[in-house]
Amino acid sequence: MLIACVLLAMLQPRLTLECPVEHQVFQRESKDKGRIGIRGRIDGAASAADSLEARFTGGKLAGNWKPLPFDPRVSAFATEMEAPAGGWYRFEIRLKKAGAVVSETAVQQMGVGELFIIAGQSNAANHAEALLKPASDRVVSCDGTAWRVAQDPQTGASGSGGSFIPPMGDILAERLGVPIGFFPVAVGATSVREWTPTGVTFSQPPTLTGNVRLAGTGQFESTGRLYRNLADRLERAGPAGVRAIVWHQGESDANQADPSRTLPGAEYRRLLEEIIRASWRDGGRETPWFVARASYHTPNDQKSDDIRSAQEAVGRSLALPGPDTDQLVGDFRDNKGQGVHFSAKGQKEHGKLWAETVGPWIARQTGDIWSIKRGPSVVTLTPDGKFRQHSMDRPRPPVVTPPEIGKAPSDAIVLFDGKDLSAWKQVNGKMPDDSALWKVADGIFVITPRTGSIQTRESFANCQIHLEYRSPSEIVGKGQGRGNSGLNLAGHPEIQVLDSYNNDTYPDGQAAAIYGNYPPLVNACRKPGEWNSYDIIYIAPRLDTRGKVVRKARYTVLHNGVLVHHDVEVPGSAVACPLVLQDHNNPIGYRNIWVRPVRDYDKP
Repeated sequence: MLIACVLLAMLQPRLTLECPVEHQVFQRESKDKGRIGIRGRIDGAASAADSLEARFTGGKLAGNWKPLPFDPRVSAFATEMEAPAGGWYRFEIRLKKAGAVVSETAVQQMGVGELFIIAGQSNAANHAEALLKPASDRVVSCDGTAWRVAQDPQTGASGSGGSFIPPMGDILAERLGVPIGFFPVAVGATSVREWTPTGVTFSQPPTLTGNVRLAGTGQFESTGRLYRNLADRLERAGPAGVRAIVWHQGESDANQADPSRTLPGAEYRRLLEEIIRASWRDGGRETPWFVARASYHTPNDQKSDDIRSAQEAVGRSLALPGPDTDQLVGDFRDNKGQGVHFSAKGQKEHGKLWAETVGPWIARQTGDIWSIKRGPSVVTLTPDGKFRQHSMDRPRPPVVTPPEIGKAPSDAIVLFDGKDLSAWKQVNGKMPDDSALWKVADGIFVITPRTGSIQTRESFANCQIHLEYRSPSEIVGKGQGRGNSGLNLAGHPEIQVLDSYNNDTYPDGQAAAIYGNYPPLVNACRKPGEWNSYDIIYIAPRLDTRGKVVRKARYTVLHNGVLVHHDVEVPGSAVACPLVLQDHNNPIGYRNIWVRPVRDYDKP
């Protein structure tokens, strides 16, 4: 009997769950849900089961079981499952045979919320004055394997002191209402040079060389150890990766005692952008980075303008701007304000700065409301987190007189006001002074066929463009031969000018088409001889330091007041472009052409 019981136990399958684990957080993909990775194995006879299923319970969840992919011929399983945002939730998984449960296991607390990698040097690691712990158990951290409540010192980072992670996590968890997870990988006293992947060379070694090696005569490279830790966390994060990588570093590149170890700002930017691009390649997605302005050493050496400028430049190109932590001086620093690391007060303020930088940005991605508590009331912030809602301190938008019919707004750059073509020149100049050869009369100008295209003398980026055109009232030709011209933002696709009133042609070449790319959403063309208008919003592409497009240019176009293109991406790497009007041998008339630069909010 004993032998039979032992044999029966050996045949009974046993379910072991490797992911998720206790306190694990997965990145949500919308306000209300995300995906979790599920991985495990079946010890014993997997064939003694015929199905695998799982469920979440806790809070208001109904806890319905859902089937998972299962094959009794293999002992390991790996899949994904949609999960509600929030937590903590209990995750249960079980094996069944003919409707009966034969093995089951559970994780008591896991959730879907917001995930961050914290990278950089000592003030991003455990080198601050006080050991802090979060007020909420929904703020957790992971060393790459095990998850736990994010109490200092944080596992995965260097040092045995405190960090800004607990206060940052508490603010985010309270205001976003989801668990917050951190992967700390920062290492004290490290240079940006030490964080680069192998193969990226530089000529000036950092002050400490434990993470670099010689890579040829006068050239050095990182061992790649620090970067591999960062890339490993991207891989382990789960189906949606992490929300963002927080970068707080710069002190060990700025104002070194040995000037030959100080890194020029341009080189700092190059190396940091190499790290960012590598993380996108190895992580399989363009995970956002937030880059702090951080270069403080002592009260007598509070910042490096060169390094800060580089950090700001990266925050405008491949990354997003983090907080300015060089402003935290005096008793925000340890050793009675004489140290480089943060005091307990500084840690809390540092965490608050980070939370108020990334929190409103997250809210814009998810549709959350970013509010803050002040005393008994709740104060709602504007989407960028810079102002209280309805604040009288917010900068006033500049006053612009709207255009009368046939005229330009008061802040516009007028390119044709009915008098002359002094703002334009011939593309292939046939006159000594490049003057435009098209004819001006009665407040309009008309293409002089076969004289060539004209372009503005000035170039424009991020702008609103208005122009009005008229095809001849006498219909001549058909298709592309009827009333043909075009507006180009040089270096980007043409917005077609054509008489498309009862005139068929290929859709991506008719009036208002983004030529060869997109047909207009509708055909809003007026009759021949009547005036048409274009209103175009052009947003320039974003380039990296090597001139590579990292965000494409975009067009929004209204044709006669009707939306025909909405925020579509278009090819081309030109940023500031002259406007080109094409000569297609048709006498098209133009009038009332002007441009307005696109303003940023709160910058009159």
